[in-house]
Amino acid sequence: MKKRVWGTYFSSAASSRVRVFARFRQTVERHPRTPGRALPGQRDGDGYTMAVSSHDGIDHERKNLCVDEASAAGVKGAAFGIAVSAPVVAAAHFLSPMFRSFSVSTKTGLIVTPFFGFFFLNSELAMNACAQKRKAYAAAVRA
Repeated sequence: MKKRVWGTYFSSAASSRVRVFARFRQTVERHPRTPGRALPGQRDGDGYTMAVSSHDGIDHERKNLCVDEASAAGVKGAAFGIAVSAPVVAAAHFLSPMFRSFSVSTKTGLIVTPFFGFFFLNSELAMNACAQKRKAYAAAVRA
């Protein structure tokens, strides 16, 4: 029995897989990977020079400081969230017979939800505060 794959007939499944792979390879060769964004002159792992406009209007050094500041705030929030939620869930497990009947998934969810919630909330608030500082700095430089 012959199969029809992309307009060509093949007599076996193995030969059709080879043809599909060859077609995929041709597509990749016709459409090379678009280089990503990085600092001027940097190269990615494939040897492509990644182009970035040096006049894109973004102060990358201050932006990276904002990301670092937001990450640190997120980690502090996550530590607070786990420090509060884990003991509360453990205490509820040992003190409440009804709570003991809950599944492990429910208890895990009750522990990790504050962890992730505080991480994202604190990092987002820190990122917004840093963006406001960057706008104020840009306004002061322009004035």
